[in-house]
Amino acid sequence: MITETRIKIKINRADVSKSAQEITEVFSESLKKWREEEPRRANKDEKLFYCPICSHIATETYYMVKKRGRPKCLTCGVEMADFDEKRFKELRQRMADETLPIVPRVVETLMEVVSIHGFTDPLVVEIDKGELRFKPDLTPNVFRYNASTRRLEAFYYYYDTQKHFESLKALIKAAWKLGLGVLVRIYPDHMRMPLPYRNLPASYDIFNGHEIKMTAEELWGFARGYGGLY
Repeated sequence: MITETRIKIKINRADVSKSAQEITEVFSESLKKWREEEPRRANKDEKLFYCPICSHIATETYYMVKKRGRPKCLTCGVEMADFDEKRFKELRQRMADETLPIVPRVVETLMEVVSIHGFTDPLVVEIDKGELRFKPDLTPNVFRYNASTRRLEAFYYYYDTQKHFESLKALIKAAWKLGLGVLVRIYPDHMRMPLPYRNLPASYDIFNGHEIKMTAEELWGFARGYGGLY
């Protein structure tokens, strides 16, 4: 039984091919715990909210709610709803049940992407309930699967080698094949390589750098124009 909130697995290079099953099992058990998670209760001067899209929880004081209205979800950008235990549990149940069957493929995909990117020994894998993270080296570069948003995610602090380019290409292509969305952020000061596909719907600002954000439907539509993301 899993009791920790976060689990860290360190994999030696020689054991990478044997580790997919272990990661799959641990992440699956973590998802089941996440599915049954009880949110913390709000204090007497707070109101509890949840995002009806990704299930993230937030609290806000009654004073701030009266002054500014309901908070917005930091992940989805939508206005959060008053917490409803029944709807929250139904949402989490659906998310977990949609993710559990594809966990082996998600693990295999992220391991392939990390292998293309290159990693130091040991490879660090973190599991935090509905999120699976691969940290390939000592840089802040990270690859994730997020069950709340059903997408593959990547943050490149460094995006300046051919391997970085190929790993991003593999991540986007894998997300399309799995029927998932994608979120990629690239730190602007260390971006030396081009994006792997022309006309990717990437935005840019001076603080957050380059961002590629597509739902599964948007990615599927984009892929149609590229013959299946060559």
